[in-house]
Amino acid sequence: MFSVVEHQSYDLSQRRDISGEIFPESGPVLVFDRSEAIEGEQIRTYLLHVRRANPTLVERMFNTNGEWILTDAQNADIYSMDPGELDSHLDSYTQYIGDLVQVALDGQKSYGFNTHDDTHFDHVVTEGLKLLKVGRSTPKNVLRRFVAAARGHDLGNVVSRRMHSTVSPLIFKRMFPSVERDSAQWEIISRAMELHDEKVLADAIYGWGPLNAEQVINRLSDLGPELLALLIADKTHVGPDRVPNKIEESLRNEAVNDPHIEVNSSGKTTKVGLGNDRKTFEWEMTYEPPRSDTKVGKRVSERLKRMRDSEDEPYFTAWENSLWRIYHARINLTVLSAYALYPQLENFKLILRDAETGRKIEQPFERKELDTRLRQLAYERKYAKKPKDRSDVSMVRNHL
Repeated sequence: MFSVVEHQSYDLSQRRDISGEIFPESGPVLVFDRSEAIEGEQIRTYLLHVRRANPTLVERMFNTNGEWILTDAQNADIYSMDPGELDSHLDSYTQYIGDLVQVALDGQKSYGFNTHDDTHFDHVVTEGLKLLKVGRSTPKNVLRRFVAAARGHDLGNVVSRRMHSTVSPLIFKRMFPSVERDSAQWEIISRAMELHDEKVLADAIYGWGPLNAEQVINRLSDLGPELLALLIADKTHVGPDRVPNKIEESLRNEAVNDPHIEVNSSGKTTKVGLGNDRKTFEWEMTYEPPRSDTKVGKRVSERLKRMRDSEDEPYFTAWENSLWRIYHARINLTVLSAYALYPQLENFKLILRDAETGRKIEQPFERKELDTRLRQLAYERKYAKKPKDRSDVSMVRNHL
């Protein structure tokens, strides 16, 4: 039986082994890394009796023995569908899991977890297809594989947060058996699901050995545009729609002290993609004061005010520091993925705007700086921590 070791780093092979025990080919699906559950408990029991999930949804996915039963009744050939048709077909099944994913994830924290429901799946599909289509003629088989990976990438969260990226392919192929009819294409899809998690991908990158930035970009490019578009679309999804609904139902002090809530409730991605010259990639985020007519908006506003008063900073700067503190690894991987997806790129710009004052900050990530970015990723992985205070935030930004 698997065992959880807090803060242990698992390589991809270990993750696959553990995921196979959690989600076996036959037998009940088991709980993993849920604080309120008993290790090895059936996920069906956990969802029904601990998380109080909708019984209709749970019974659609599991039989009374806890075995997975939701599968494509048509056994449709996903490799023969138009990408749009395929997306609709997959969504007709994955939307139900999206609802349960959020129920399961909300058990991770007393005030809920960043949303990973069907709305997030929709966003990633839409934005990823834009990234793949802009300025190029992308083959339909690439678009199909991306759609499959995007619809499936977060399904594993219903079982495990820590192992979700390696559980997701197991759920997907159980639901859509035809995906294994073409082993080469399925390998591309499943690999994209597995590596979309930034920790899993960072571990893979450093498993390649001592490489410079250009060599890493080339290796990422070899993994395929499906993974790269998924990474960018997923990691740039920042905004109030990621704030858990549960937080409004029962707001707790620790919720407004969570920088993820602070960053997402007060800012959002407003642009992702190539600039007009096709040589610069832009990721723009805009800070807007949180709405004071909501519980979370009022409390986050109070927190930002305390930060501003204690550190003599404007709201925008307090939000910007929180953004760098929690998302620097995500930003680094997005930069590398953009360079790998668009070989012609000469620059990547992270643009932060203050909607209140009109202030704009541009952080360029030129090719010549990318080796420094990789060193920062190595630092985070080695010490397994995120910067805690303002001096650490400055260190991160100065080394980026």
